[in-house]
Amino acid sequence: MRRTFGGSCDRSVDHPTFILKTGSYPSHRSGQQQAIHYINPKSAPKVSKLFYIIGPRGSGKDAMARYVRPRLHPRARILFSHRYVTRPDHLGKENYVYLTDKEFEVRLESGLFLMNWSSNNLQYGIGKEVLEWMKLGFSVVVQGSRHYLKEADAILGRQLVPVLISVDPEILRERRLSKLEESQKAIEADLTLNRDLFLAHPNLIQLENNGPIDIAG
Repeated sequence: MRRTFGGSCDRSVDHPTFILKTGSYPSHRSGQQQAIHYINPKSAPKVSKLFYIIGPRGSGKDAMARYVRPRLHPRARILFSHRYVTRPDHLGKENYVYLTDKEFEVRLESGLFLMNWSSNNLQYGIGKEVLEWMKLGFSVVVQGSRHYLKEADAILGRQLVPVLISVDPEILRERRLSKLEESQKAIEADLTLNRDLFLAHPNLIQLENNGPIDIAG
C-alpha cells in the first residue's frame, strides 16, 4: 500500500490504516505527547485538503516538495501550488513566481490572493486559484508561513492540514552555516526565535528531517 504524505502504514490491525502524528507540537522538547490517529482509507471522507508546508529556514521545505512530487501516483488528485514572492529567484530552486512590489500590490488590491504575508522585507502570496482546484476535488500543497498559521486556519478551517518540517537545532545550524548565505549572528537569532515559537493545530503533522530526504519523504 502506498504511504500517504506524512503518514505510515500499520498492518497489525484488521484493516490497513494510516498513522498520522497530529496535534500540538512545541518548537523545543517539552515532553508533550502527540495524539495518534488511525485512519481507514476506505472510510476516510473524500474532502479536499490544503497541505500547508511550514518550517524554519533550512529545514528542507523545497527539497521535500521536489522529492515527493515525482513519487506521487499519476492519478493522485494532489496539486502543488506556487507562491508569489517579491524576490527574484536567481538559483531557480524554489517553486514561486517573482512579482515586483508594484505587481504584488496590484494583485493584492484586486483581491487575487487567498493568503498573503510579509517577512524579511518581502511580500508572499498564495493565489485564490487554489480554491477552484479544491472545488474540483483536488487537494493542494502550498508552502506557507508558521507566523500566518492562525490566519490560514481562519480561512480554511478543517480543510487546512499544517505540515511542520522540523530539524534538530544543531543540525539546522550546521546546514545553514555550510551554505555561506547568512552571518552566524543572523542564524543564531533565528534559531532562538525557533525555540520560542510554539505551534498548535488539531490537524498538525510533523515530519522530522534530520537526515537524508528520502527518510522524511
